[in-house]
Amino acid sequence: MLSLSGKPIEDLLDPLMRLSALHQVIYILDRAQTTKTGNGPDAFPPFVFELAGSARKNPVQRISAGQYGSHIMLSRQAIDAFIDAFAQSKYWREQLATTMQRRNAANILKDMLLWKGDDDNGVGRNDSPEALLESLRLSALKDSKHTIWATVSSQTKGAGMALAKRRAGTWYAPNDAFLEALVLANVTDPVELGVFLRDLYNRYRIVIGQEQAQRAFGSSAAISLDQLKINEQRLEQRLRVLGFVDRKSDACAFVVNPYYEHGDRTDADAA
Repeated sequence: MLSLSGKPIEDLLDPLMRLSALHQVIYILDRAQTTKTGNGPDAFPPFVFELAGSARKNPVQRISAGQYGSHIMLSRQAIDAFIDAFAQSKYWREQLATTMQRRNAANILKDMLLWKGDDDNGVGRNDSPEALLESLRLSALKDSKHTIWATVSSQTKGAGMALAKRRAGTWYAPNDAFLEALVLANVTDPVELGVFLRDLYNRYRIVIGQEQAQRAFGSSAAISLDQLKINEQRLEQRLRVLGFVDRKSDACAFVVNPYYEHGDRTDADAA
């Protein structure tokens, strides 16, 4: 819920849309990771935000593009894992215990997985259950505008958290409107920039600075800490232009939400 007394309700619809898209993508990635690992404890790969937004490749942009690619691939891997698990399930094996039931495999897949078959793969309803499952897999992994990974792509781009440019590819480079939404949803009283970055990682698995990269990747991060420090500085510069940073001294910058009044509700209240 996003409620700020200092902003008219109609002005909150845009940041609410962006935050809703972020939460939807997080849900998809979390479910995909769980499906892929079999209810394991692993969290999905974090978002890495690159704050320059330039098509000129830099170390942060490269790792950000890699994370975007891993999120798209994760949805496909989850579908693969789900079909593999279904093929090994007790239910599927029991259904195929007799010849008659094996002949009924297409109906089982239709009832259980809402699959109607796919003649494009050259597999008919009378083919073997193994062939039907592989046809199902090919159909599920076929590129189209109605896949889970297409949803991740459209939502991240539409929300303004991902940027696509010719030759440079697609990576997480939030626009000003998305940065504003993050501040409005997560800042009540003034908070140090480092704490703000920590909150973004804890709530959304967003990596911007050094500390979050070390938590997310450990010593395996293929990027220097100096580059991440520059990334932090770019965030501060952009937030200052937007009116969301108050630097008290050379060593201390605070992120502020000028629209927040006590009694309002933000994502910070739900954390």
